[in-house]
Amino acid sequence: MNFATLTAFLVAWLLGSLIVAAFCPPSRRWRDDLGWMLSLGMIVGLGTTSVTFFAVSLLTDRPAWPAGI
Repeated sequence: MNFATLTAFLVAWLLGSLIVAAFCPPSRRWRDDLGWMLSLGMIVGLGTTSVTFFAVSLLTDRPAWPAGI
C-alpha cells in the first residue's frame, strides 16, 4: 500500500466517523461507544466516498480530479 492509498482510506474513515458523530444522540458516551462508532465510521466513510465518486464519474470523463477535490 502506498501513501496515497493509505491517505484515501484515512480520509474516508475520518469523514465517516464525523458523519456518525454528527448523527449520534448527545446522551451517548464516547468512551463506551468508541469501538462501534469507529467501525461504523469506516463503513459510512467508504460508502460516502464511493457514492461521490460514482456520481462524479457519471458527470465527467475524467472523474479522478473532481472526486479528489
